[in-house]
Amino acid sequence: MAQKKDEANPKTRPDSSVIEEPSTTDKPVRKDITDQKEKNDFPIVGIGASAGGLDALLRDKSGNQVAVVSITREITQRKLMEEEILRKEVEMVATREADRLKTQLLSTVSHELRTPLASIKGYATMLRDFDKRLKLAQRRQCLELIDQATDRLMELIGQLLDISRLGAGLFRLSKAPTKIDELIDRAVVEAQLRSPEHRFRTELKERLPKLSVDSKRIHQVLDNLLENTIRYSEKGTEVIVRGETKPDVVEITVADQGRGIPASEIDKVFDRMYRLEQRLSQDPSGLGLGLPLCKGLVEAHNGRIWIDSRKGKGTTVHFTLPLATKQKVANVQKTQ
Repeated sequence: MAQKKDEANPKTRPDSSVIEEPSTTDKPVRKDITDQKEKNDFPIVGIGASAGGLDALLRDKSGNQVAVVSITREITQRKLMEEEILRKEVEMVATREADRLKTQLLSTVSHELRTPLASIKGYATMLRDFDKRLKLAQRRQCLELIDQATDRLMELIGQLLDISRLGAGLFRLSKAPTKIDELIDRAVVEAQLRSPEHRFRTELKERLPKLSVDSKRIHQVLDNLLENTIRYSEKGTEVIVRGETKPDVVEITVADQGRGIPASEIDKVFDRMYRLEQRLSQDPSGLGLGLPLCKGLVEAHNGRIWIDSRKGKGTTVHFTLPLATKQKVANVQKTQ
């Protein structure tokens, strides 16, 4: 009877070892390895779960730890599957965002192109139907308005083509030695003609050096920046264009006295299709491609463009154009 009790309750036998192994159920599984004592001189005295599998601690008869046996699971395949799922989710988000931008682009382009086309169509129809009734001055006015609408249409189409080429890496510059100060003066004079209500002036600390640039594209940058000052500043305020030669670059700034840009908006203004709220603009028309195009053109010249602005304090746009190597050396020697 005593022998049966011992077999029923292995804990009463002094030379036996018992382990409790975790299972998928709440009740532990008990294993008695007493009968294998002759085959196992180092019994397992404890098992613990780990992130990769199970760890078993082995001790000798004196209770000293002699080894740890780990049973791990291969999870590489699972990790690869998780990474693949995450990648596809990111691609889906990017695709949805691209579709949203395409829809927004089509909507905006359709609206902006329709406006000059409607003007061209309207005044051309008037000339055709009422030519004999219109006075010479009236006919001339119709032709001028058609001309202005055509220029606006060409500008919009040009912006779309340029931003597409920049995005596709197909944009090509036609660089040549250019007098930057003369380029600035010409852009300021043209801006003053477009908006006589604003006061434009230039501040050049010294005569700026010639730079190897695409003069048409840098003029386009200046024109876009000055156009923004007209749109986003009150009539009667001043716009200042500054130029300064630094050791490695020529830095040009365009500063207005407008309403400024909220801090939360500054990082977004170079995004395609982004435009400040219409209430901030005197003329809310446009595709929102002016600043992104400026950024692309400046960076195509290996320059940099950024904005300093505070709401209610005006906005200053800075951009740089690199000097030639010889000019850099001369500037360094001058400062020494």
